[in-house]
Amino acid sequence: MANCSSHELLTICRTCLPAFDFINVAAALHRIAKLRCSVEAEALLPALCDKAVCSIASGNFQAQGLANTAWALATMKLHEQPVLAMIAEVSQTCIAEFRAQEIANIAWAFATLDYFDKTMLEKLA
Repeated sequence: MANCSSHELLTICRTCLPAFDFINVAAALHRIAKLRCSVEAEALLPALCDKAVCSIASGNFQAQGLANTAWALATMKLHEQPVLAMIAEVSQTCIAEFRAQEIANIAWAFATLDYFDKTMLEKLA
């Protein structure tokens, strides 16, 4: 996905979404945000976000993927409450595994989206 056009990326996402794991979902959201093609991806974003919530809830996540997902949502100005809530919830349980950049990305994303989770912010501090 790293070197493809926005059209190729969206085609891959539409075709392969059912088989995506959290790493694929986080990478797709990150790429869509980076390529600035969220308008073209508008119909696909809810399915990607639903898949992210399910993957995170099942314990299938990594700190970098959580940070990249939060960054992508903020970059695209997507206030996806279920995804943000899930990121906040699981971040609290595994904050010791996060690197400084991952903490910074999540904090920036939540601030950008005006999403407030007091417990998570206390753990990040």
